[in-house]
Amino acid sequence: MIYRSLDGSYSTVSSTVGKFLVDQTITRPDFTHSTMFNLDLRSLVLISNLGLAFIAHYNAPTYYREMKGASKGFSKMVYTAYGILAFIYLATMTAGYATFGDAARGNVLLSYHPKDALAGLARVATGLSVVFGFPLVSNGAREGLKNASAALGYPSISRPENHAKIVIGMLIGACMVAITVEDVKVIAGFSGAAMGSFLVYICPTVIYLRILGRVYGTGSGEYKAGVRWNAGFVPFGVFLGVMGVVMNYRSLMAGIVGKVVEEVVETVAEVVKGSVAETLVETVAETVAAVVV
Repeated sequence: MIYRSLDGSYSTVSSTVGKFLVDQTITRPDFTHSTMFNLDLRSLVLISNLGLAFIAHYNAPTYYREMKGASKGFSKMVYTAYGILAFIYLATMTAGYATFGDAARGNVLLSYHPKDALAGLARVATGLSVVFGFPLVSNGAREGLKNASAALGYPSISRPENHAKIVIGMLIGACMVAITVEDVKVIAGFSGAAMGSFLVYICPTVIYLRILGRVYGTGSGEYKAGVRWNAGFVPFGVFLGVMGVVMNYRSLMAGIVGKVVEEVVETVAEVVKGSVAETLVETVAETVAAVVV
């Protein structure tokens, strides 16, 4: 992506139009609204996706239990991993936007030309990542479902004989959603805004304060200090969650409205062309009939 953003293959400059834009197969990059310092409520769509991108909580306890000497090396591992991820995300977002601007799709790989070999390799790599990374996500989702069902009074779901049914049901449901939803931005945006905000800002704060209250007591200085320094994350998470859902919904509706308008315009154009053609044929027929008579 970085290479393609620099080699001019998707350049929109009139003197040197990129080679992948000549045949007009893909949507032309658009930088009409691009600016270096455009920060408004629409940025919450990005923040929602970042909330989803950095969620790794469902496997963290498992990694901690399995890691030798976890109390000493776990924090270092987490900081290193998140630092590498942040760099990769930043480089990817910058390269994608520098290449396509506002025309970049939710799955940015779909913005590249079908004959772009490098983009093809990236799609294969992404597919392999999804296939081999799915068990990690599925494992966390399955364990969460079992624990939640047991807490809600349905312990039968957690029984070993129901394991295969749960796995198959979750797999079918995930595949149906993946086939139905065309734009991954919809899933990433809404899940990141709702669940991401809850898991990143609200849930850890509540758990931490509950632990402080049980260990030191709600009237202790440690608990009061914890409330003072952490309680603000709860309303902040609620704000990001609500506004993120609202902005993602507006973005989704804008895209749907845009498609509907395009379809209406095309339909009207076809009708007009048909009417003009019919009128022209009738005129020619009347002229020929008059000449013959």
